This record gives sequence, C-alpha cells and structure tokens, in this order.
Amino acid sequence: TDCNEQILTAHEDGNLALWKPTGETLLSSNPIMSNQIHSETVRDIQFSRDRTFFITASKDTTAKLIETSNLKVIKTYQ
Repeated sequence: TDCNEQILTAHEDGNLALWKPTGETLLSSNPIMSNQIHSETVRDIQFSRDRTFFITASKDTTAKLIETSNLKVIKTYQ
C-alpha cells in the first residue's frame, strides 16, 4: 500500500492495527482492522519492498510473516 493510504501500529499487548488517515486528524477513531498477532510486545516490523507483506518480531520469541491487506499470518518462525 502507499505510505499515505494506511498506517500500521503495533502494541505492547501483541495487537496490530491498520488505520486510515482522515483529513486533519491523523487517524480515525477506529482502526480499519486489528488482529492479535503476538502474545507479548511487538519489538520490530519490517516491510517487503512492495509493502504487501511484513514481518514482525516479538518478545514472545516468534517472528511472523503477515499479509498487509488483511493482517493474516502467513507463517510463524520460532
């Protein structure tokens, strides 16, 4: 996705959320979608060049490959 189309946030509880910027306010009050991806804090996120996938690293000692469009976990690495 284009950098100006969506914002991805990661949270201490392992949740990831996609937001759509709206006008003067950076984010709408509700995310487009969210998903509990990890059981502990997400420490890092790295996107693929085309931004269709990203990988996360978490304090739960897993890394997960995730599809950006739907926050679906494709593969878990332990």
